[in-house]
Amino acid sequence: RGWPEIPVLSLQAGRTMVSLQAGCAGLVAMSSGLSRRGCARLARSWALVLLSLSSAVAFIGPVDLGTAGGEFGLLSKAAITGDASNIIGDVGSSSAITLAELTMDSSGTYGVSTQVTGRTFAGSYAAPTPAMVTTALSDMDKAYADAIARPYTDSTFHNVMVGAIGGHVFIPGVYKFDTFVHIASDFYIRGSQGDHYLFKVTEYLSMAAGVRAHLIDDGSGQGLPQAANIVWQVGVYIVLGATAHLEGSCLVDAYTTFGAGASLNGRILSQGAITLTANFIATPPPPPPPSPPPSPPPS
Repeated sequence: RGWPEIPVLSLQAGRTMVSLQAGCAGLVAMSSGLSRRGCARLARSWALVLLSLSSAVAFIGPVDLGTAGGEFGLLSKAAITGDASNIIGDVGSSSAITLAELTMDSSGTYGVSTQVTGRTFAGSYAAPTPAMVTTALSDMDKAYADAIARPYTDSTFHNVMVGAIGGHVFIPGVYKFDTFVHIASDFYIRGSQGDHYLFKVTEYLSMAAGVRAHLIDDGSGQGLPQAANIVWQVGVYIVLGATAHLEGSCLVDAYTTFGAGASLNGRILSQGAITLTANFIATPPPPPPPSPPPSPPPS
């Protein structure tokens, strides 16, 4: 009785704030016989324990794309059709691939096209290509299931701007939209190169013509967010308007259509057809293995 209140100890782990504020009565009940200084030490120790626990909860690891996230810029269970597009990466499909000047290698295991800097792989090609494509599509399905099962970070990451996200600045975390996302003006993804972002869209994702996603740094000196660490899980389809630009890997449950001149720094991994018209797809390198959550501080 009469002891001064122990100051608040606030520590940040990722995006989660842990605060511990203890009064003398609570500490005495927990630590009978401790001095005021001892009680203060105990309060700080509990704060550090809570910090380590919250760090594990707040840690946002990547969605593992498996072999679907290797060299593939486009991967689909349905037809892939492109017209005068530039695809940096491989193209894979269990169905037909229709690209300009597509010719088969003499081995019959892959194709090459003037539109693709990598190779094309279809389920109808010679062995072992069908098995490789099947494995990549299975990994795509696993990644989709992983993404859809992840809970959003907290209530502020749920239904941001009711899906009309133009102008918004996104920080690392898991976002959930219960319906569609329509982007009518430029938006921003802010953070550093080690941060991860997952956008879960229940219905469709559409971008108006000319709209762009921008990667901006958070001032930490750790570089820009990386497209390889951004994932869009979309429950129906993706449509980009002419000259629109998106960042990240797209896991799509239905079809994907890009308007003339639209571009993507990422991948399209789609259950349905992919239709391109003079588009630019740049496949980012896979992200490095995730670092483990911070260890609890030594006692």
